[in-house]
This record gives sequence, C-alpha cells and structure tokens, in this order.
Amino acid sequence: MRQLGITRAEGYRFTSIAKPMALTFVITLGYAALRSLWYVLNSILGGRSLHMTVVFAIAIVSFAAGLTVFTLLSRFYLLDLQRIIGRFRTLANRKRNAEFVRIPIVSRYETGELVSVFNALQGRYEKEYEQWNKDLKLALSVQQKLLNTDTLEDGAWQISAARALSAEVGGGLFDIARTEQGNLLVMAGTVNGNGMPAALVMSAVLTLFRAHARESAEPARLLTSLNRKLSEMLGKDDPKVCMGIGLINTRENALAFASAGAVQAVVVHGGLRQSLRSAGGPPLSEVPDAEYTESIAPLAKGCRLLLCSLPPDYRHVPDLAARMAAHADRPFHQWQRLIALEVGGRGGDNPDMAFLSAHWREERSA
Repeated sequence: MRQLGITRAEGYRFTSIAKPMALTFVITLGYAALRSLWYVLNSILGGRSLHMTVVFAIAIVSFAAGLTVFTLLSRFYLLDLQRIIGRFRTLANRKRNAEFVRIPIVSRYETGELVSVFNALQGRYEKEYEQWNKDLKLALSVQQKLLNTDTLEDGAWQISAARALSAEVGGGLFDIARTEQGNLLVMAGTVNGNGMPAALVMSAVLTLFRAHARESAEPARLLTSLNRKLSEMLGKDDPKVCMGIGLINTRENALAFASAGAVQAVVVHGGLRQSLRSAGGPPLSEVPDAEYTESIAPLAKGCRLLLCSLPPDYRHVPDLAARMAAHADRPFHQWQRLIALEVGGRGGDNPDMAFLSAHWREERSA
C-alpha cells in the first residue's frame, strides 16, 4: 500500500480474522486433549476400564463447539463482504461527480482494511478527477468559442447552427464561410466518439476547413482535399469524421452539396422537399484516396436548407430526411432538439450531432 501512496485509516487499528479463527482452533483442540486426558487419568486412578465411546463423545462435542464458532465467525465475515459489495454497487450506479463518496468502516478485520484502502483510493481519484474536470471545462470553453452559435444574417440568408451535446465536449462541428467568388459555404460534421479525443480531432478539422474554404468553389473538391490531409494526420484507429458541405451560389440561385459519411441534407420550399444525396463517400480519413462527388439543386425565395450530421459509427436512421422536413417550419432550436430526440432519445443513446439551417427569407438585392 505504501508503494501506491495509500495508507490505512488514521486512528483505526485493524486485526486479522485469522487470529480469532486460529484461537478457536487452538481452544477446541486443547479442550478435547485436556478433557480426554482427564477422563483417562480418572479411569486409571479409579480402577475403571476405558470406554472409547466416551472418548469419541468428547471429540464430537469439541468438534461441534469449534465448528459452531467457526461458522459464526465466517458468517460475520461474509456479512461484512455483502455490505461492502452492496455499497460498491450503489457507487457504480451513481451519476458523474457523485461517485467519490466514502464507505463507512464497519469491521476491524480485513474487510474494514479493504474499505480503508478503497476510501483512500477514492480520495486520490477524486483529486485527479477534479483536475480532469477542470481540463474538460477549459476544452468546452475553447470549443464553444470556436463554434459560433449566433444566428448569422448574410444578405437575404439567415443561418443558424448548433451541436446536440452543447454542454459537453464532443465532436460536433459546423461553420459558415464566404468564398472568394462571394458565395456562401455552409458545413456540418461530426467526429465519432465523445470527450477530449473527439474534441481535438474536431478542432483540427475546423482549422483545416477554415484554411481552405475561401479558396475552393466546389464542395466535392474541398472534401477530397480535407480527406487527404486528415489521412496524413490521423492513424487507422483514430476517430473518423462525417461532414456535409453545401455551396450556396448567390448568383445562380443553386446549391452544390457533397457529403462524407452519414450526413442528411434537405431543401424545403413550401410543401415540397428535396433530399440531396451526393455519392455518399466514406467518412473523412477512412479511405485516404477517396474521391467525392456533389449534387446540384435549385434554390428559390423562401426555401430552407437543412443539414444534419450523424457520427460515423452511428446506426442508420430510417426516414431521417422526412423527419427533418416535417419540422422545417419550427424555429431552429426547436427543430434541432426534436431531431436529436427522435434519433437518440428513444434508446437512451445521445450521439453528438451537428445541425445547420440556412433560410432564404427575402429577395436578394441586385
């Protein structure tokens, strides 16, 4: 225990359960020997013959008494273990930040010492978790600053974006950029997994996207370039990235869309909807030499472009495009909450998803 930096509970003296058990064995054996010797001596001095049945009776009574004491000690020990196991199970079911409570020491034997060591480990892990929690909060703060969740007004377009797990560090990402030709480039993506690894990959993807967005006028070419660069940065077992990129051509009133992985895109106009499906290339960094293609859709006044990105390792959600379109008339945050609930809420799984809505509200000025 000293090698681990863990000490026993202060002011509490522990002993071994082997001591009372060994004492019971010695007393039982000693009583049987003394009682048998006493019987033999009395029989010899009194001139009586020895009866083996009496000797056996003494042995049986001594054995029964010793067995009873052993049974009681063992049951006492097992009850301690059962109480400790019950406490462990209770702790295992607690929520985050509530699993570091201590267990009362209820025995002075090995079970009590086990609890003492466990409580010492709890204190050590609590300190380490506190530092880890601070790191996560810092990472979340940086991530929230990288992702602008304010509604963007760009000419006739109103654009909103958000992550499903906005209060936790994760892999959801989105962005909006202007190309050199003056067109709007919108993106939504998700890195599989949660926590720091996904957040680190998300930051790298967002940095690469922003570095190349202004230069590219084709979503498919941009995805192909990002895929090659990410493949050089990430290993085979590192997180993969789903991403959908839409280029809103403000002069030709058209949308070019390309996707890598499980990204849904829908254009809603009045009661009509059009699901945009590119060739559906693999998630970024999965196939280093993958080539992506794009699809083209017309845009009209009053239309709304909806993007929803699922993690690469998440199961396929049937009719997701139809669900997205069914809620298209709702305010953005209501829309994204409903879709997140329908995708992950039913099974208790809550994947980090990225949502984006681009709404053409009025005629563009010339």
